[in-house]
Amino acid sequence: MGMLSDLQNIPQVMRRRGWLNGARLLEVWFSRPQAAAPAYGPPDISTIRMDGWALTFQRARTVYEPDDP
Repeated sequence: MGMLSDLQNIPQVMRRRGWLNGARLLEVWFSRPQAAAPAYGPPDISTIRMDGWALTFQRARTVYEPDDP
């Protein structure tokens, strides 16, 4: 078993631990063509959404939506 196949098992392990967002991000990353210097395109804004995950954490919400002075 090579290192690449070992790495591609990580999303399965993450899913068993309940880390669904991390598993999905890796699946998207692994589905892209291999590249030493990737051509950067527009950001992926559909896999992880600010309102559906990141802003559920108080620290992120504080930075994103600071209180008015």
